[in-house]
This record gives sequence, structure tokens and C-alpha cells, in this order.
Amino acid sequence: MNGSCQCTNTLCGSACIDTASNASNCGACGHSCLGGTCQAGACKPFTVVAGQSSVNAIYLDNTSIYWAAELGQGPVDAIRRAPLLGNADKSAQDLSAIADNVYRITGNSTALYWGNWGSTQSVLTVPKAGGMTTVFAANDDGPSNVSLNASNVFWAQGSSNGGVVRKPLTAGAIVKLTPTYDTPETLAIDGSNAYFDTGGAAASIMKVPLTATAGNPAPVGLAFDQDYPKKMAIDANNVYWLTSDTKPFLRKVPIAGGTTTTLYSSAAYLGDLAIDGNYAYFTTGTSLMRVPLAGGAAVTLATGVGGSGWGLAVNDTAIYFAGSSTILALAK
Repeated sequence: MNGSCQCTNTLCGSACIDTASNASNCGACGHSCLGGTCQAGACKPFTVVAGQSSVNAIYLDNTSIYWAAELGQGPVDAIRRAPLLGNADKSAQDLSAIADNVYRITGNSTALYWGNWGSTQSVLTVPKAGGMTTVFAANDDGPSNVSLNASNVFWAQGSSNGGVVRKPLTAGAIVKLTPTYDTPETLAIDGSNAYFDTGGAAASIMKVPLTATAGNPAPVGLAFDQDYPKKMAIDANNVYWLTSDTKPFLRKVPIAGGTTTTLYSSAAYLGDLAIDGNYAYFTTGTSLMRVPLAGGAAVTLATGVGGSGWGLAVNDTAIYFAGSSTILALAK
């Protein structure tokens, strides 16, 4: 055509791009795979960190990924950190070696917090920049699923004398928000309430004000007869949770109360859960999957999930999950 070339692929600006294989324009112009390859117009997972054992409790901030990993010394874990897209050599920095059966890591701008559900039964904290690990709350009953806001740290007490408690970030005593429940495991908070389960094979999903004391005001039931809930997430409208290994479901219920909806059911195993504005992401024994929050068909995003699948987190651009001895990321 008069000396000009005709693009037979996709014109991205002034460049003619094969969006089926271009990692910077995968499936569409400007869609980056971040560090993964592009195959058939879809991004593939890439390794962020290598050489890890039994990754659990992945937590993200704006610059880094944090997680718990076994040190090869029985149940003892390390709390580790790496840049969101990994170091060039896929290495990690140890922040703490005083961790034991960690269910969740959370943090604010300066520090990380987690519960040692194992032998030490304490809530601990370490500066994000590195430094001394200190005990935030000692000798507590099976602390798990630690959460925090600007004023307090909250956690579920996973014991026969359990419940949901809070402790001020600065100084103060532990205060129990709820009545006593037998081995609650899940916890999520928003600006007003804590959402949790009551434990066991016929658990309820409940909410209680963050300011409650010893069950006053009383928790409100949202969903009932749930088999050993184990992972929970919330958004502005709903509570989402996974149920046990023997009756594996992903369910939701409105935070204002209403009908419980099953988003996904499995014949096998569901490991971990994370949500964004559109999807619930979850792991099985082998796969990373997602399902629309509004309901619909579930889609397998990746295989190669490692161990228990208890390592999953999302941000605006990627999904992070545990591989067999790695942490992987997949561009959204």
C-alpha cells in the first residue's frame, strides 16, 4: 500500500503487537504480566520467592510481601519479607524466627502482628524495617486470625475458652468482646464490627460491635449450621467464608443479615480465601481458582498450588499464592 506496512496483529499505539504472546500487552494493549510470560493471550504465574517450606499467611502492603514459612525445626516458623515482584535472586529477608503455627499476618505502616497458635500461645509483633520481635499479648488462648485498626489489635481465641478479644495498640488490657465459644477460628473486621464463627461442626457466623465488652451488646447471628468455618473475608456488603475439609463450601451472607448463598462447592478441599471488588479467589489442594462475588461459574487460574494452600493474597494488580516451595504471582 504505497510503501506502508499493514499490521496483521493488534495496533498498540504505534506498535504492531501480537497480544497472544507479548508479556507487556497480553490479551489487550497495556495488560502487563508483571514478570510472567504470556501464552494464548493469558498471563502465566511467575516465581516471586524460591526455597520456601510450608508457606502460610501471606500478607501484602504497597511495596512488600510477607509470609510465614517453616524453618525445618518442627513447628517453628520464620516471618519473611520480599519485594512484591521479588528480588533478582528470588531470595527473602527474615524478620522474625519466633513464630509457631501462624494463621494470619497483618500490619500497619510500621509493624507486623501475628498470633502463635502453637506452643507459645502469644500475639507477637516485629517492625517492618526489621528489629526485635516482641510479645504483644502473652499466654493467650490459641490466638489466630489477628486483625487491627488504628486503635486496637483483635484476634480470635481458638480454644475451648475462646472468643474474640481486643487489646490497644499502645497500652492496656485484653478485653473480650464476645461470650465464650468453643474454638472459634475465623475473624474479619470493618469500621464497626468484628465478624467471626462460633466454632465446631454446627457453627454460626456472627457479628459484634468492635466496642463490645463480654457480649454486651450481644453478637448477632448471620448464618447458621456451618461446618468448621476456617477462612473469612469481608467487603462492604457481605461476609465470605470457607467451610471444613469434609464439607468444603465457599459461602457468603449479607453483613446486614439475609440469605446465605453458596458460591462454590467442592468434593475435595478448599485451602485459603481472598477477595477483591469482583471476585473471590480460593485455593484447592492443587489449583488457584476464582468465582464472581455475585455468583457464577468458577474458573481455574493456575495449578501447582503447594502444601495446604494456606497462602493467598491479592492486590490491585496480582494474585499471590503458595507453590510447592515457592511463592508465585499471577497478574490479574
